[in-house]
Amino acid sequence: MDTALTLKDLFLILLGIGLLVLLVYLILFFKNLIVTIKSTNKILEDTKKITDIAAERTEDINNVITDVQESVETLTKNIRGNKSAVGFIGSAINFLTSLKGLITKHKEKKEDPDSSNSGGGSGSKKDKK
Repeated sequence: MDTALTLKDLFLILLGIGLLVLLVYLILFFKNLIVTIKSTNKILEDTKKITDIAAERTEDINNVITDVQESVETLTKNIRGNKSAVGFIGSAINFLTSLKGLITKHKEKKEDPDSSNSGGGSGSKKDKK
């Protein structure tokens, strides 16, 4: 029994092999794509944590700068207002007291283990001690 292959049969065989190769290629492509997407999601989660920490620190620094600015403005107004020496010394003492309070408050926040930075972010100053 001789079976003859026609060009149509040969074309269908080659087309089937090509589709099989394409299917294997697509399976491998999507497998690698899933791994890449998972890795990208981890990177984006870390980026969000870092961004949140940076935003919180920026807000804290902005509050401290605002308080210092107000204290300096008060001190400057008292100096320019030609107030008595007693008033000037009182203002200077108030300025230094409020500055000390801000620094103490900042240090307490930094040393507080229950602060909002307890999310496990790596690289904090407390971890490096």
